[in-house]
Amino acid sequence: MSSQIWPLSGLIAACPRCKAALYDTGGAWECPDCLTSYLNVEGNSYRLTLDDERESEHKDSVRHMFTTMHRMLESNGLSRFSTFVNWGYVDLKDRDEPQAQAVHRNSVRLLREAIGDTCVNGKDVLEIACGRGGNVTTLCMEFEPKSVVGLDLTEVNVLFCQSRNRRENVYFCIGDAEMLPIGTACCDIVLVIEAADLFPNINRFYDEVYRVLKPGGTFVFADDLPLFKFEEGERYLRSLGFDFAFVKDITENVLLSSDLAGKRRYTTLQREDGMEDAVHETIGLPGTRIYDEMREGTRQYKLTRLVKP
Repeated sequence: MSSQIWPLSGLIAACPRCKAALYDTGGAWECPDCLTSYLNVEGNSYRLTLDDERESEHKDSVRHMFTTMHRMLESNGLSRFSTFVNWGYVDLKDRDEPQAQAVHRNSVRLLREAIGDTCVNGKDVLEIACGRGGNVTTLCMEFEPKSVVGLDLTEVNVLFCQSRNRRENVYFCIGDAEMLPIGTACCDIVLVIEAADLFPNINRFYDEVYRVLKPGGTFVFADDLPLFKFEEGERYLRSLGFDFAFVKDITENVLLSSDLAGKRRYTTLQREDGMEDAVHETIGLPGTRIYDEMREGTRQYKLTRLVKP
């Protein structure tokens, strides 16, 4: 039984526990093995998570942080313009270039650098931790995929993305990176930008990415992590069978982006209910712990493209 939750995509919606393809019962989508039902939350968006997973204290804190960010943007009247939540990328030779010409220019540059020479045209793409949808929109505008499914743990992010979605081949769902609601070997490309350090069990996430990729599929991975996590992660990813096609340290490029855009971002995300420090750290503002660790060399930002044989 194949799922039609995403009718124009080759991605199969599956039970996050059993991995069996879901089927339509008329009012919900149900797993034929464990009989768990998954409900629509708005439009074509579904909550494809398990109740026990939603109760994780760490994951609750992540949801709260991004919900707080959304409220900050709403209160400033900037929510509809704010579709990226990443460090951004600036070529070092452009350090003196004016930064006010385009709000999301550096974030778009980061996505382009991450994609590199990966062929996206006509492919089925899964973005894990899609945030506010900026990468999904840019993928469709510039790279012409067959379909994109954006998955995020935070409901307010998914609802925001769904409210802006005007493309029939784009879908969003609430889901957990460590228990992907995606069928085995159905993705051409899995994209993850700046999310892995928020996952309590990063190896479980790596397992799931490997599982959902087709043979020959590409894992596009851009993130800042402590050095030891990169070293451990590389060993684990190789043990799964991944081939490393491309690795590049872009720490200086993202720090430069943060330096040039930090003031504007700090003004945009003003204080609210004690969560401002976590929000500012997530987007890499100068003076935060993560920023300082990258300056000190104990944390790096790398672009990696891995291929499943």
